[in-house]
Amino acid sequence: MTSETALNSKKDRLFARGDMACWEYEGPLKELIGRSHQLLRDKNLAFPFMCTKETKKVQEAKERVNFFTNQVPEEIMRVGLNNGGPMVEHFVSQA
Repeated sequence: MTSETALNSKKDRLFARGDMACWEYEGPLKELIGRSHQLLRDKNLAFPFMCTKETKKVQEAKERVNFFTNQVPEEIMRVGLNNGGPMVEHFVSQA
């Protein structure tokens, strides 16, 4: 989240500058030139074209975090169901 916030603030500064040459876009320049009048007016349209390497890294990190965040509860349920019965039997037999 911190790196995403830092990246968005960097993109805000680049957008305010109004210079598309500083956007660190990795794709073909034809896309920027053809849309330049729209991109310089609309921040939401411009953000995907800014800092493409950093944006990709942040997006991959978010996907990893989301995967593990979603995976943990399922794994806990699975292990609990697999090991829950034998644990209850053990404690009943020991009581």
